[in-house]
Amino acid sequence: MPAIRVRWERLDAPGADAAKLYRVKRTWHIQGNVESIVEGMPVRIAYHVGCGADWSTRIFSVSVRSEAFRRRLGLVVDTDLRWSLLGEERPDLAGCTDVDLFPTPATNTVPIRRLNLEVGRSAEVLAAWVRAPNLVVAPLRQRYTRLAEDRYRYESLGSGFTAEITVDEHGLITDYPGFWARAPGSVP
Repeated sequence: MPAIRVRWERLDAPGADAAKLYRVKRTWHIQGNVESIVEGMPVRIAYHVGCGADWSTRIFSVSVRSEAFRRRLGLVVDTDLRWSLLGEERPDLAGCTDVDLFPTPATNTVPIRRLNLEVGRSAEVLAAWVRAPNLVVAPLRQRYTRLAEDRYRYESLGSGFTAEITVDEHGLITDYPGFWARAPGSVP
């Protein structure tokens, strides 16, 4: 499968996210770059999620750059869902199946593809929620409900936040109301 490139425009602040979804042998990858205003400051965020053939998260890396600082974070996940940061196990993340990076819509693709829900079905996941620009990581319970072939309800069970998101045939967001929209002319 050739790389699928997508670009989103941020709706709640100035910014954009350019990402690509690609496969290397039996692994899936989402890699992207966000340029936006986060917590009042212009930042550049580069991220990469590496998954197994079944879309289980195995590695995650992110770097954030601003005029004031540079930060990096790397997480590794084993098959028993134990997460490590710089070689140190993070027991608070044990059992997390996915990573959710704020502020990109790209990381929603992983649970959507991994769960492969039938229309009308829902599933809870525990995600390692990474919030830029500080790169604080915490577990976050979430629920995905497939409303139609191309539509899901996303719920953050910790905060009560809910959104109806639209996806393409690859599970990539086309519309995240109020936050992200696929840029005109974006492929596919």
